Amino acid sequence: MGAGNRNRWYNLGVNTWAGAGRWAVAHGGIMNAQGRDAQGRTTSGVVVSQAFRAANGTAVFIALDWTPEAQDSLEE
Repeated sequence: MGAGNRNRWYNLGVNTWAGAGRWAVAHGGIMNAQGRDAQGRTTSGVVVSQAFRAANGTAVFIALDWTPEAQDSLEE
């Protein structure tokens, strides 16, 4: 990575499976984003997310500010 990207990272895992003839997909990860707002001030944030979608239309998406507790809850 170049020096300008040193503090930027993204990690996403995707799992797809079929059970009893139906499919489902889930993905989760951690994203660290940095940038500038409209006034040029530095902004940053770290988000932990988990998403799930099943063939029957059931869908869930959760995104939380990163904390050790948020990470633990999404890994359970």
